Amino acid sequence: MKKKVENIFSQEEKDNILNKLNAERKKHQEEEEKEEKHSEYTQEEKNNILNKLNAERKKHQDEEKEEEEKEEEKHSEYTEDEKSSILNKLNAERKKHQEEEKEEKHSEYTEDEKSNIFEKLDGKRRKKQDKDRIHKYKYGNKKVYNLENKEFYKILGLGREFFIKTKDCHNHDSSPEMLTLYHHGFDGLRKTEALVNFKDDSDKIYISEDKLRVYFKASSLEEI
Repeated sequence: MKKKVENIFSQEEKDNILNKLNAERKKHQEEEEKEEKHSEYTQEEKNNILNKLNAERKKHQDEEKEEEEKEEEKHSEYTEDEKSSILNKLNAERKKHQEEEKEEKHSEYTEDEKSNIFEKLDGKRRKKQDKDRIHKYKYGNKKVYNLENKEFYKILGLGREFFIKTKDCHNHDSSPEMLTLYHHGFDGLRKTEALVNFKDDSDKIYISEDKLRVYFKASSLEEI
């Protein structure tokens, strides 16, 4: 005789399980319906969103336009510094234009101007020729010594062998001046100061060894 097998779950347990499963399925269906319902905007929602965005953009554009108008109004008149800068620039341009007109007007020299220019040029040339002639007359035949990498003329008639730099002779004028004379010593060239004078019409050199009681003595430079 077969033994009767009892049900594992009681009726109450079955009801509880079914209720739980039904609740879970309902929740799942509601979530699916909610997601499906809100997956796309309705036409009304689209219109509302676009209207809101358009309103915000217009407000922003109006604010920018207002700022630009304020900025333009602010700069509608020149400041004092701007006025001064503009006037200085205009004055400079006008002055430049006037100078250009003046140069154009005087682009060609008059006969008097030409005569004066050539007269000055001739004067400069004659002065240079005279200076070259005097230089050649006074120093053209003089012997040059190279001592300690410098050029000297030897002075004769002073009792001691003195030398003077060639550049001091070449750069002289007609006024007496204190110059350095050199003579040989045990340790090389030694220096002494003397009052020296030159004359354009003479190849002599005039030296006063005494600076207090001035007495110029004519001396010659050694010739080649």
